[in-house]
Amino acid sequence: MSFVTNVHRPLDVAKWFVLKAKICDAELSNLKLQKLMYYAQGRSLAVAGRPLFDADIEAWDHGPVVAEVYHAFKAFQSDTIPSTVVGSFTQDDFDREARRLLEAVWSEEGSKAAWVLRECTHNERPWVATYQAGARHRVISRELITEFFRGQHLARSLSIEDSFAEWADESYELAEEFLPAASQDW
Repeated sequence: MSFVTNVHRPLDVAKWFVLKAKICDAELSNLKLQKLMYYAQGRSLAVAGRPLFDADIEAWDHGPVVAEVYHAFKAFQSDTIPSTVVGSFTQDDFDREARRLLEAVWSEEGSKAAWVLRECTHNERPWVATYQAGARHRVISRELITEFFRGQHLARSLSIEDSFAEWADESYELAEEFLPAASQDW
């Protein structure tokens, strides 16, 4: 089975998190969004061997940042980004594998406060090795991100819905293989 088959636009990944926060009635500031983007990209690079989105992550004062996404939502400052910014976007715009990855990141990091995530990233090698006070546009290399996240021993995590869908698909395939009479109409 492949994992993360498409490389997505960074703003679409951000919109996925905005909708997820709305569904979960959770706060999502630009600061928190930036850290979730970083964790999603790191997980994808480590587990799938390819990026989830095609954009650099930079080492800014408050941690890793996807500049395009930051600038798109900076008007909200530290407030929760309203779900109205997503327009007609739906989470179904992502394939199952990308949704699994994003659900895993949300499950592990989504309940944490923005400043907690900021402190976490300030202690992680990719940001520490790249950041220089006063320097701008310092890109955290994908290699450094990949190396760090591979060391985290990440497992593929599934949402309950995706876990059930995968179980149902596998059960049906097993039934067809081992119970040929089950596929006949009675």
